[in-house]
Amino acid sequence: MKEFPKDWAGLREWPVAILGEGKSGHALQDLLRKLNWDYLTFDQGGNSFDDQDLNEISLVVHSPGFRPDHPWILRAARYGKEILNEVDFAARFVEGKVIAITGTNGKSSLTTLLAHVWKKIGYPGFAGGNLGRPLSAIIAEEECKDAHIFLEISSFQARNIKFLKPDALLWTNFSADHLNFHQSEREYFLAKHRLVEKTSSASTFISSQVAEAALSFSSPLSDEVRIIPAESTESIALPTDHFLLTYPQRENLALAIAWLRAEGLDRATIFAALADYVPEPHRLSKVCTIHGASFWNDSKATNLGSTLAACRNFSDPVVWIGGGQSKGENLDEYGTALSPHINKAFLIGETAEKLQHVFIRSGVPVEICSGLKEAVSRAYDYAQNAVNILFSPGFASFDSFMNYLDRGNSFLQFVLDLKKSGLRDTQVVSPFHSLHST
Repeated sequence: MKEFPKDWAGLREWPVAILGEGKSGHALQDLLRKLNWDYLTFDQGGNSFDDQDLNEISLVVHSPGFRPDHPWILRAARYGKEILNEVDFAARFVEGKVIAITGTNGKSSLTTLLAHVWKKIGYPGFAGGNLGRPLSAIIAEEECKDAHIFLEISSFQARNIKFLKPDALLWTNFSADHLNFHQSEREYFLAKHRLVEKTSSASTFISSQVAEAALSFSSPLSDEVRIIPAESTESIALPTDHFLLTYPQRENLALAIAWLRAEGLDRATIFAALADYVPEPHRLSKVCTIHGASFWNDSKATNLGSTLAACRNFSDPVVWIGGGQSKGENLDEYGTALSPHINKAFLIGETAEKLQHVFIRSGVPVEICSGLKEAVSRAYDYAQNAVNILFSPGFASFDSFMNYLDRGNSFLQFVLDLKKSGLRDTQVVSPFHSLHST
């Protein structure tokens, strides 16, 4: 964790160039002010980053969205500047332990779950990283000397890590995602696998599904890596309708238990601490039932794997509301994978027209809607009693919303507006209601 490039004292004599003025950029500014280290900030929507700037800085720290072939990154490399991402730079100043969490789906839930348990049993801990609070912000704002930092790390952050050495790694699952950024599914896998390379094998916990992916991509794992199967329902000391009994949360729970047991906690203590854990918002939760039609909010589903995971929690085909902004997915896979789980599809967003053709070929009835509000209304008009209407988009939200939170909140409001329209016999439950199979 403490390794760092070149002459440390010499680097601090010159400003750091921060590329990107988003959340991670602002967090870096806070950290550098705490360190009394000068900085210059460059953003693609504002000032340029030219040769004169490169002569005036010591190293470059960039936000996760900068590709390795970005002109500013290439220019800095030609000048021989050290180039780090936000997580890698901030890792130099961590005084506690970093527990890295990655995966295609479920990593936010696992990150917050671990932090919840850790604090519940009386130990200092913080959750952050890709789920919202950058590592730089945690270090700038908190006393972390004896704390555990549970850090969600995306493929964007993991792919070019040089100096971060996590004290433990938990990798939830793997399926194709972000192929508009990574050149291939293999490249996406190898980006996450970088964390395996930087973590002690004995402190690396992966799901069975990740182990299978490693085999398919010819990425051998050390015999010391801990491959953790999903927890059986019978072994989980929680209410039968608890959120953590859903798919893929049982797999995430198994990883959490394995790591916590390795830290010396017994199962009774773990489940007692989990009793009041509240999942992340917009992660497969029931909104309400209107005349027998149950509405489910899973706005956090931004890829096929996550949407499939949601569908597998229902014994009968669902009325599906989905679509959004593409991330380079093979849309034909959606028809093959989702068709057995869908009674009818109501499509929104920029992928709607292409998805319509995919589902027609797969024999799934489909309608294109002008927006989410219309999709909610038309899905309800179509639904009969005892039908589940699942909003699990499977794509990014940025074509129509600020983010998945904005999208999920909009869905909640549209459903509740439908309820208020004078319909009778409406049963309303919390947006964070736990799910078991219906």
